[in-house]
Amino acid sequence: LRAAGWAVSGNIDAGATPPFAVNGKLQARSGPQHNMTGITTALSGNLEKLQVEAVTGSHGGSGKASATLRPFAAAILETLTLRAEDLDLNAWNNDLPRTLIRIETAAQSAADGVLRGTLGMVNAKPGRLDAGLLPLASANLAYTGAESQWAFTNLRLQPPGKGHVGGKGTLRDGIARFDLKLQ
Repeated sequence: LRAAGWAVSGNIDAGATPPFAVNGKLQARSGPQHNMTGITTALSGNLEKLQVEAVTGSHGGSGKASATLRPFAAAILETLTLRAEDLDLNAWNNDLPRTLIRIETAAQSAADGVLRGTLGMVNAKPGRLDAGLLPLASANLAYTGAESQWAFTNLRLQPPGKGHVGGKGTLRDGIARFDLKLQ
């Protein structure tokens, strides 16, 4: 299958009786050979509890993700972990600063469908924006939310050098509000 610049191939086997076992692998590729982005996704389990593992790599970084899904439950996403490393924003878009970023997040849903997790980011190449670098050495936060209602706590943005920005915020129906303090 080819669509929107992506080539997708793979196979998925699905059982015919409940709980409908699912096993398969999908591969997607996009871009020129010298700068190709590839994603490999493996599915296993059944439609009561489905495990999804994905690995991606490109000239601009690599990543791994794992999720446990419950397709027919009120909270479809049960758990999520993600780790991306060696992310260079400039490799994706020449107008963006050069970076060497590692991002990790882990989240879990409660029975009410609220997702709770943490996110951490470290940029090994922070610097001045006028030098083509991102003036952010690290960022951390905790998040809680569902659909269009999100809250962010324990927010800490660390520029290179001394001091940091800390605070909390919300994202509700597409409108973000933050209470931040320079410390």
